[in-house]
Amino acid sequence: MSDDRGLNVSRRKYTEPIRLGLMPPLTGLVEIYGAEIVHAARIACDEINERGGLLGRTLELIIEDDGSLPDTAVPAALRLVEQHHCVAIIGNLLSNSRIAVANQVAEPKHIPYLNFSFYEGSISGRYFFHFAALPNQQIDKMIPYMGEHYGLKMFFAGNNYEWPRGSIDAAKRSLKNLGGDIVGEEYLPIGASPAEIDHLLEQVARSGADVFVPYFAGSDQITLLTVHRNGTEETHGRGDGSL
Repeated sequence: MSDDRGLNVSRRKYTEPIRLGLMPPLTGLVEIYGAEIVHAARIACDEINERGGLLGRTLELIIEDDGSLPDTAVPAALRLVEQHHCVAIIGNLLSNSRIAVANQVAEPKHIPYLNFSFYEGSISGRYFFHFAALPNQQIDKMIPYMGEHYGLKMFFAGNNYEWPRGSIDAAKRSLKNLGGDIVGEEYLPIGASPAEIDHLLEQVARSGADVFVPYFAGSDQITLLTVHRNGTEETHGRGDGSL
């Protein structure tokens, strides 16, 4: 009888769905991307399941909102691992949340952590798997192109956290290699006000920059684009939060 129970448990283990945990930003600074991330993940899971699943098992997507902050992303990751028993976790969009989840959840709990978003390249770990562009694949191509077509005087700005700072450091190195000039570098807090954005753009206008390279996230990016569109700034803008 005990052998039969053990066999049944083993069979269930290898026929139950494989649970994958997704951490989209459904609220907070970058919530505008959350629904798209969920749709993309569901499409991918459906396509795999239609082809017979993985190792004969279907995929089941479990979703937890990461809240666009490390303080909410880490608990979301822990729920996916400890309560939902996901075998891998997917996310996070913001670098500060990504770093926190990698260091506080994926590595200590030995859970594969899959990253779908381009970022500044600050994480190295046994359980971290990255599938998008790094600075040498994106920024190191963009800066020379902008310098050749628009000029080598550049103004850099972004939110004050890891992704903008790491990306701008890479951009400055690329510009230095070209013999270009950094005419400005500014960082604004997450959730910058329209007045702060407006003041920044006034600085850009006075700087003599040929190119404005902004690294703002989510709603701050929308504010930047809106204020810029309503103003008279004519400096060329490019970046991951590009104008």
